[in-house]
Amino acid sequence: MLKSRYLKLALDAWQTARQDKLYPSVRDMSPAHMVPFIEHVAMLRREADGAYRISLMGTALVELLGADVTGKDASAPHEEASRDDLRQFHDLAFQTGCLCHSLREMHYPSGSRGSLEQLLLPLTHPDGTHDRFMIVADASDEELSVGEKRDSNVFFGKLHHRMLYDAGTLQPLSTELNRPDPAMGGHGPLVESIAPQPDSIVGHQG
Repeated sequence: MLKSRYLKLALDAWQTARQDKLYPSVRDMSPAHMVPFIEHVAMLRREADGAYRISLMGTALVELLGADVTGKDASAPHEEASRDDLRQFHDLAFQTGCLCHSLREMHYPSGSRGSLEQLLLPLTHPDGTHDRFMIVADASDEELSVGEKRDSNVFFGKLHHRMLYDAGTLQPLSTELNRPDPAMGGHGPLVESIAPQPDSIVGHQG
């Protein structure tokens, strides 16, 4: 279940932009459609060589991670031990065109910790090619010391929650890559207004 208002605004805009299609195109989700949350947006692209790279970052994320993250492998800010799992997740996300909601720890060089809530939303080209996700991320710095600033050398640690959702129904996919946290809604629907429908859950095994 989404906690951040920026993620909720992004999901609303994504659903409005797609109209009667399964996914909106990059044209449908222009910067004008993203104004309320654009500072929290990044684009995740699958390149021809199979690598996953961040290609565009909003100012809030540049402040958090540093401008040099743009163009790098998407796993760069993550601990080495988690990169295999991240690759499997990206592979499945692009294969199924699903949505994903997650919560992960952030570690600062000072030793302080925060958290990063993320929502991945699939986009297409006008020709229907699916090669990117819009990432909307909101950082929580509740554990930072008073007066302490964010540092662009932050890296991501423990994954507390990850759920993948069918793009059409917004119901959970059945996959071993899910990491449900009851505090974040567990196996429930992505938004409160959608009642769980176990019989209609789409099955994809990771």
